[in-house]
Amino acid sequence: MALDEDASYGGYTLFAPLTGSGEVYLIDMRGAVVHQWNLPYRPGRHARILPNGNLAYSGVLPDEPALFPMWHKYRGGIMQEITPDGTVVREHRDRYQHHDAYHYGDGRLLYSALEPLTGEAAAAVRGGVPGSEPVAGPPSHRVTPSHGSSCRGAPAPHPPAHTSPTPH
Repeated sequence: MALDEDASYGGYTLFAPLTGSGEVYLIDMRGAVVHQWNLPYRPGRHARILPNGNLAYSGVLPDEPALFPMWHKYRGGIMQEITPDGTVVREHRDRYQHHDAYHYGDGRLLYSALEPLTGEAAAAVRGGVPGSEPVAGPPSHRVTPSHGSSCRGAPAPHPPAHTSPTPH
């Protein structure tokens, strides 16, 4: 690895290998691991450090059925906030969550999820992969940290409020 300290912004790099089994690494500019989380779920896409120092992590729920070809490669399903010592502070599960989620840092989440398109809406979709019906669309879902119930709703422009993160 080459390092040009004059061209660098300094700091650390956080990464969660998509082919890993749940490891998340925080490395310094020289590639040394300065912190590591070992989580029970492989990454669904990414991890990031929240302003409070906790880890926002989107993982893959195991043993879920394939909804379409390549679903196992790009799905998610579990969104967590985890302290540096590995304590899960918040967790939200949605088996239809796709790979992307945004953790606001205050318990709220915004994420994409699949919902089947049927009838006229499905017929209007051009292209696709034969055999992957029903076609799924990517509505956004928002989770707010209150009450304890869960609901699903319509997609953006203003995603519905979901109220089901499970505090630990």
